[in-house]
Amino acid sequence: TPTHLEHRYLVWNDVGIVTAHTEGTDGSLDVEFHDASVHHSLHIPNYSNHNMASLSTSVLALSAENSTKLVCIALATSGNKEWSVTFPDCESTEALVATNKLVGVVTSMQFLRLFTVMGTQREIISIPGPVLAVAGHEDRIMILYHSAPPGTLQQHLSAMLIQTSGMQLRTQHLTVPLTPERRLTWLGFSDCGSPVFSDSMGLLQLYSLKSQCWYPICDTLKQSQSVSNNYF
Repeated sequence: TPTHLEHRYLVWNDVGIVTAHTEGTDGSLDVEFHDASVHHSLHIPNYSNHNMASLSTSVLALSAENSTKLVCIALATSGNKEWSVTFPDCESTEALVATNKLVGVVTSMQFLRLFTVMGTQREIISIPGPVLAVAGHEDRIMILYHSAPPGTLQQHLSAMLIQTSGMQLRTQHLTVPLTPERRLTWLGFSDCGSPVFSDSMGLLQLYSLKSQCWYPICDTLKQSQSVSNNYF
């Protein structure tokens, strides 16, 4: 949602919705869960002016562009546990993601800082280029970055697919086949954990971990009934 609006969606995913409200100098965040048995709704004062959020069944992660602080609320059945981290040397947040097992923050130093949902920092990983987007699914995190300056028609995008297993970590480097004259509009995972992205013309592509190929799986523009319709 555009940043100038008083009421904005920060998250809308399969877990729930995080909405930011700005009224004068006061602000607040509303967190609603699609399944009330996962967690009850939350109303949080937004003293730190958070404008970035990520939500999973086990954690709510909050920060702001150019902020040096990450705030997380671990959503435990025994009671919420809030923890925060302040980054060193004016390092600031550029993107963040929360899964039910991990919290990942991309910073201005082109670092990925990986945390457990309870706040233990387990890794700091360097990213080879300027970050465009980040997504996560359970024990996997995927980072899209610019691997070279864009050409006249083509953006050059690559991805790091990071998977954790206990204390171990494995990384794959992927080239991302963004169609010429299009831009990335969404990055995520399928229900089974396969990376997926969508472009500005509504083409959805899925990466098969088995064949290590990208497949165009749906052209949403061709499914649309009207030019004013859009898939979300």
